[in-house]
Amino acid sequence: MIETKDKTIDNRVVTVTQFPGRRALFFKTRLIKLIGPSVTQLFTGKGLDLNIDLVIVAKALDKLAENLKEDEYVKFVLELLQFTRLDGQEINDSVFDNEFAGNLLLMYKILWFTLEVNYGSFFGQSGIGKILSAIPRPSVKETKMPQKSSKQ
Repeated sequence: MIETKDKTIDNRVVTVTQFPGRRALFFKTRLIKLIGPSVTQLFTGKGLDLNIDLVIVAKALDKLAENLKEDEYVKFVLELLQFTRLDGQEINDSVFDNEFAGNLLLMYKILWFTLEVNYGSFFGQSGIGKILSAIPRPSVKETKMPQKSSKQ
């Protein structure tokens, strides 16, 4: 059953309605083809970055963009946002251009929410999240700093 979810992002109300089944499958196929190089952006030389934040997600999406021609990337993003509203407005070309001018990080946050709503199980423990959680995490070795003497 198709669900609609709301979330406040940067003091803006974002509403995402899930894709119908065939559309979801279409985008999932495209995501699988494109996501491999993007997921590598979530890793450091020592393994999975334990402090993943939206800046890293933005880098991963930028890596995704490298695999598409510019016009294909823009079309792909707009198609992903077709069932998404920002403060009650459908995100069409005009809303997209006005709302994200100078604020692409908001766009990335909304895209991430759109992916969560549509592919939560894919990114969660039944999908790629399971793969990511199986990767050994770097061990953190705690070292004590020498204390300064209190001689005066």
